[in-house]
Amino acid sequence: MKRLFALFCLCAALATFSVSHLIALPKVFPKAGVKDIMTLHPDSLQNGILRSMRAGDTVLLTGIVTVAPLLNYPTDKRINLSLGNGWMTYLRDTDVNFDEFAGIGVVQLDTVGSKTQFERMKAGDVVELLVRIGSYPQTGNPEMNNRFPMVAAMITGPEAAVVNTISTKKTIPPAIQVSLTDFIHGGAENLSLNYTSGAPRIGMKVELSDLIVIEISPVLILSDDAGNQIYMNDQSGYFTGRAHRIDDSEYRAPSIGQRLKTLRGYVTGYSFVGGNGNGGQTQIVQVFSIAPALPTDVVKDYFPPQVINLQRDSKNLFASSTETVKLNFDVAEGDNSVDRTKDIKVFYTTDGTTFKEATVIPSVYGYTGSIPPQPNGTIVGYKVTVVDEKLTPGSSPNVGVFLYKVVDGAARIADFQTPIWGYNGIFMLSGYSVTFEAVITADSTNIPGSGFQNPALITMQDSREAWSGFAVGNQVFTGSNYGVRRGDKVRITGEIQRYFGFTTLGRIDSLVILSRGNADDPVNVSSMDIGRKFIGDTTVEKWRAMLISVKNPVIIDTLAPANQQQQQQNSGEFSIADEDKKDNPDAYMRVETDDSPIYYTTRDSITMVTRRIKPQVGRKFDFIRGILWYGNQNYKLIPRSTDDFAGLVGVQEIAETVSNIHNYPNPFSNQTTLEFSVKTSGRATVELINSLGQSVRLLLSEELTAGNYRLPIDTQDVAAGAYSVLVTTKQSTQRHMVTIVR
Repeated sequence: MKRLFALFCLCAALATFSVSHLIALPKVFPKAGVKDIMTLHPDSLQNGILRSMRAGDTVLLTGIVTVAPLLNYPTDKRINLSLGNGWMTYLRDTDVNFDEFAGIGVVQLDTVGSKTQFERMKAGDVVELLVRIGSYPQTGNPEMNNRFPMVAAMITGPEAAVVNTISTKKTIPPAIQVSLTDFIHGGAENLSLNYTSGAPRIGMKVELSDLIVIEISPVLILSDDAGNQIYMNDQSGYFTGRAHRIDDSEYRAPSIGQRLKTLRGYVTGYSFVGGNGNGGQTQIVQVFSIAPALPTDVVKDYFPPQVINLQRDSKNLFASSTETVKLNFDVAEGDNSVDRTKDIKVFYTTDGTTFKEATVIPSVYGYTGSIPPQPNGTIVGYKVTVVDEKLTPGSSPNVGVFLYKVVDGAARIADFQTPIWGYNGIFMLSGYSVTFEAVITADSTNIPGSGFQNPALITMQDSREAWSGFAVGNQVFTGSNYGVRRGDKVRITGEIQRYFGFTTLGRIDSLVILSRGNADDPVNVSSMDIGRKFIGDTTVEKWRAMLISVKNPVIIDTLAPANQQQQQQNSGEFSIADEDKKDNPDAYMRVETDDSPIYYTTRDSITMVTRRIKPQVGRKFDFIRGILWYGNQNYKLIPRSTDDFAGLVGVQEIAETVSNIHNYPNPFSNQTTLEFSVKTSGRATVELINSLGQSVRLLLSEELTAGNYRLPIDTQDVAAGAYSVLVTTKQSTQRHMVTIVR
């Protein structure tokens, strides 16, 4: 069939030149210093926004190399610092008197090509680099990405430029003395970030004192004596024993309990992807972390005596009010000997402040401490301390206390899901057994998932109160041949497991179906309650895995914004909002379409069920309900079936009226061509939208008949960066991501 194209122009007139008069001019990029890029407005710091005004720009960046990318080019070409598989270094502003906003990380991800000669740089070189400004780490939540440190990525490929070395052997400023509270408060509880004092140090080398290693896997975590914690980002590999970077005989990685006299390193972000216990993955991110560069950046202090193999005698998660809790453990000496058993003690607290000493006796385990029975509902914190002959202290845990609860009778989900504040403690969950009763709110036919990262889930809850929802991977039920379904009330005994902040069951020991056909009882929330809040926000986290309902919502878009790094990725989600908040982006709440057999889909085709259609922008409902879940650092609603949409009658809505959107080239510099199809006649608008959701330019607003269209776009006066093109008709809105490069 012959294709019909209607051509629209952005300009009233175009100048025409003869090819013989055209001269190819080299691209001219703006020059910038480190401080020009990294300086942030006080309002940004107040709101926790680290996005530079130059984000997305391509610039010629000048600065002092503070650490060489390779150990000793050309004789030793092992990587000194890395970000993923790329080379990494840090630049300091050429004005060494600047002590704020004067550092930036620089990465070259392509280590195969040598056009830039990035690997040849030495510490003390003053260099000019062709880079693009962005943020690290990256998540699937564009709003959250604005809260991470800025980095400069080397331009590689055809447009790459050789590193311009301006001078060498420039004196590098010393590390700046700081404390953990300059960046972060808390760790085990009430974590908060200090953007005002932390952000000005990003990319700069700092020095901290008197720390202790409290975790070494999957990431090194350091703490001060007050319990403030920060990640060590081992970009060099020296400190986690990656032997391909340096011979094991040259350096030994620190172990848990090691005291550090001094830590020097660069302030940067951190990202780690780990399992969530249900067969899927979750991304752990840290806004501020410390990245030491050389073995001499970490100076160990004494190694204290260690409490080892500490565990409660009972494997029941909760103690009863008549139970004496036994703590079995042993002691390993550190640098000095221990006077046994005089200097080995167990302390416990029931208020987080006042400690009492428990009885300790030698046993077959080494030692056993006994905490007397406590009243029902009591939260007990405990720790074991040991002092060696030189009065060097050690304890377990190294900072704060371990926790358990006293619960008589049947346990509630909230008993082990609710965070415990005020103790600076760790609620010991993994490996302990619990029995509870709950109603299944979604079974494996409701949330069958869509693969490894979106696994099938069984969700349940025992109350409409906060923290009463619980999710378990379907494989745990399948392996035990339990045929539970939505509406079943069950009594479960199983072993709790904890994965990167996510609590679930590692196994089920017994399951009894008490009744069937129990009615849904969702919690009513506003879309504003969920909206764009980040993963970990306790005001939202308390409803995770629970059945919730949003009353009188309206569909905002047909495709919620996807990951900035994967701009063409379809997220499988659309957005809704309370009808009275449809103009407030903070109230836009995501609805998942890929994880359950529902009426809607954001995709052109899907084989899970038939006759699925695109959401219709502006469509209103009496309510939409589903399970509150998360993905890519976003909270989202997973409707379990089409009956979770109240006010939906049959397949009556108009299918997506705009389709086949693409542009070429993409990425582009100044000009591109957008193509799209319109299936229904009517007014259409095309807008260019920036990463903040603001309309940069109206490209088209006209009555269109059904057909295919081609629209030239000129962006010479638009800043480089990631944008979306919004094509809107009366029935729907489609979003297409484009990237402008310079």
